[in-house]
Amino acid sequence: SGTSLIAAPGIALMQLSQQIPQIKEDCSNMHELPTLHFMIDGQPFELPPQAYVMRVTGATLEANDIWDVLFFKPKIRKLDMCMPAFMQMDMMSQFGPVWILGMPFFRYYHTTFDRKDAVMRFARAGPDCEPLPYLKNKTESLLAIDHSLDMKPMDVEVDAIVPPTLAGMIDFPYESKGELDL
Repeated sequence: SGTSLIAAPGIALMQLSQQIPQIKEDCSNMHELPTLHFMIDGQPFELPPQAYVMRVTGATLEANDIWDVLFFKPKIRKLDMCMPAFMQMDMMSQFGPVWILGMPFFRYYHTTFDRKDAVMRFARAGPDCEPLPYLKNKTESLLAIDHSLDMKPMDVEVDAIVPPTLAGMIDFPYESKGELDL
């Protein structure tokens, strides 16, 4: 947790890029993008395109050096584009490659970190990010996503994108060979 993006190993992102069509900058092909299916501790989870596609808005300052900022008018580039909410992070733990699911996951699954019992619990998240009640209907998946939601990407202000803080702890391929005790 702790990031606006899904941080994943580079090899997994390369494989994923072969499965997902290119995301158009104006998000006009959201309806063509697949729902991602994955397993956590043997439990199935899915993320629809509106979870893993973000529309980045805001402005960035373009300058060649500090003098452009101080004495010349730097270029201000306005952003309004759609892109995948993934970033590469090649880090190993004693359990294998590290993934950070971040806000794209938390928008769909309320997650409880029980540090006392060293377990994580997941429930479908409601509109206010609170856990939805358990479904008693055995034929309906506990973790089903409501696909009737409109196909709008996650809106993110460029200044609000938070990279994972673990990324600063990566020293691969040096002393620890990229392994981190979690």
